[in-house]
Amino acid sequence: MQEPFASKVHLLRSYQNFRIWVTDEPLKIGITVTDKHLSFGLNKKETNIYDSSADMYSNNPRAIAWAERLFNYYKERSTALPL
Repeated sequence: MQEPFASKVHLLRSYQNFRIWVTDEPLKIGITVTDKHLSFGLNKKETNIYDSSADMYSNNPRAIAWAERLFNYYKERSTALPL
């Protein structure tokens, strides 16, 4: 919760569904799921760094349902960061 992120989090706190979840597990994915879209990416093998420019995008309902299950898998192993 340090700058430059603390001020950005402060602005987002007013949104009813905004939450940050924290886990000790090393995550090698990036995932964004909304009610209509999925963005999914893996860390690059060479650098082990996430790069959103290689994400896969879909609006297929089956892909979105799969991504929600994956999100919930990690969410169940995480704790909410107090905002």
